[in-house]
Amino acid sequence: MEPAPLFPGPVPDWVVQMEAYLQERELPWKEQRREEEEEEEEEEEEEEEEHFLLWSQRHHHHSSTKEVPPSNFKDYSPVALTRMDHIKSVLPPTLDPDQFDQCLSEK
Repeated sequence: MEPAPLFPGPVPDWVVQMEAYLQERELPWKEQRREEEEEEEEEEEEEEEEHFLLWSQRHHHHSSTKEVPPSNFKDYSPVALTRMDHIKSVLPPTLDPDQFDQCLSEK
């Protein structure tokens, strides 16, 4: 869709040539910028995942059972995960943490 010309009548050749030149220059620049932004976002996501893994390792080392973060762990905030770990740590040892998870999911 061509934008409406600012002035009626034929467009001078130099305007057409200049627009074509600018578009040629602009498109690769926009494409490159978008790729850079996507790479930055991917790096940030990887850093967040690494940070979470380090955080969860630090907070799980006290528990004797091997903790597997739930598949939807991104749904939980770090505070919620800490509270869940705390609840599991004060439960009687006879109660299996997996049973506890099942009780939660049934409700």
